[in-house]
This record gives sequence, structure tokens and C-alpha cells, in this order.
Amino acid sequence: LHPAVAAVYFCSVIILTMLMTSSPIGITVSFAGAVIVFYLTRGKRALGKTMLFILPLVLLLTLTDTLISHRGNTVLFYLNGAAITAEAMASGFFTGLMIASVGLWFFVFGETVTGDKIYFLFGRKAPKFALLFSMTVGFVPKLIRRYGEISRADRGIHGDRENESFLSRIKYRLSLLSALITLSLERAMDTADSMKARGYGAPGRTCYAEYRMTVSDIVILCVSLSAFALSILLMLTGGGSAGYYPSIPTPTAKDVGLYITLAIITVIPIFAEVRENLLWRMLNSKM
Repeated sequence: LHPAVAAVYFCSVIILTMLMTSSPIGITVSFAGAVIVFYLTRGKRALGKTMLFILPLVLLLTLTDTLISHRGNTVLFYLNGAAITAEAMASGFFTGLMIASVGLWFFVFGETVTGDKIYFLFGRKAPKFALLFSMTVGFVPKLIRRYGEISRADRGIHGDRENESFLSRIKYRLSLLSALITLSLERAMDTADSMKARGYGAPGRTCYAEYRMTVSDIVILCVSLSAFALSILLMLTGGGSAGYYPSIPTPTAKDVGLYITLAIITVIPIFAEVRENLLWRMLNSKM
């Protein structure tokens, strides 16, 4: 897709997901779409590794909200005199699911809107912002990869330290973290010096662009903006306001309309990926 279309799409779906704080169905729709898109773009192995981080986060937020908030009519049991309610547990669970959905969408955003696309969008008007944003998007994946490199190098020199005492392992992890931060700062300075030496951001410097707006880009842009605008309108008029306290009410017509528009905007990248895969297989079968 054209970089502007991809940026508008991901901004729309992330904003809608963050606004679904009191809509369990809307959060579930966004999370399901994010999982499918992540699987189509990153693969099953990357999805499994990401879930190992996301699921404990959801469980932690569920447990925290359950222990802190005691509102709700459905009392499960009492803990030290405090009521543990099903509504508080549901609120914590869907809050964690919303944060997990936003995280997955950001992962896909970083995979889709690469550095060259960011340069295309902001390189002419805001070159420093484009460079900073590009480095920020790729910061976490690079940090994880560099940590693995440092850890493997240390094991090659000093051997495996997992059999040492707990305090020694803590010191070992802290030393790896210190080396990681130092290496990251050095590489950031090298990047800044390299871009400055090449004249990046200098007045009159041109920005190479190979992207052209196509018919499919226009269609996806129109559908994304229409679904986003309609979702915001439905929210402002009471849609998606189903809460957790004291009980979850029956969805209204505006709630159902909001869920449908959210499902439409979520299905867009799934449809695009499936279409490209089918087209690729069809072209391969003709060779």
C-alpha cells in the first residue's frame, strides 16, 4: 500500500481500539483482527513468541484490577473481607486485552510502515522527525536482537551462568543490560553522525519516492476513513458504552453498528494479505 494509506489505516484502528475501553465485544473484535494480521505478516513462530509476553500481561492486569476494584453485583468470594466480583475481573481482563491489541497493532505497523515509507511521508517537511520516528519504531526489535547477540557472546567467553546463585545471575543480567544500553547509545550516535555527513535534512535536498497512489489505495483509504468516521460518530451518540458495572447491558443498535464498522476496518489488511497470497499462488501455478 501507499505509505500514507497504511499510516492512516493504522492510526485509525489503533485510536478506535484505545477508545473501546468499555466495550468488551469491540475489544475482542480488534484483538482477533490484530492476531490474524500479525500471523499473516510475521508468521506463526513470531506470534507464539509474542503471545508468551502478551498473555501474562493480560493475566497480570486481570488479577490487579480484581484485587483493587470491588465494584459489581456478582460476588465470587471474599478475600480478607473484600468482595471479589466477576465484573471487576471482566473489567481487568478486557483492559489487558485492549492494551495487548494496541501492542499487536503497533508491531504490525512497525513491520508494514518501514523506514523508507516514513522517510517518504515526513522526509521533506520534517526530516528530523522522520529519522527519530523511524529509529523509535525499530528500537524494540533491534534492542531484543542486540541483547541476544551480547548474551551469546558472553556465553561464548564465560560459559553458561544459569547454574550460578540467584544474586550472581542478577548481576549477570544487569551487566548485559549495561552493555546493551551502551551499545545502543553508541549506534544511535553513529547513525546521527552518518546521516549528518550525508547531508540528511539539509536545505534543498531531494527525497526519492517510488510510491504512487493506485485505485486500490484510494478504495482502502476511503473505506478506512469512512469506517473510522462512522465509528467515532456512533461512539459520540452512545454506541459502545456498555460497561462492566453493575452488569453488561444488552447491546443496542448503535453498539451493533459500531461493532460492524470496527470489524470492517479490521478485515481490510486480512483481505489484502489473503488476496496477495492467492494472486501469488495463481501466478506460480502458471509458470
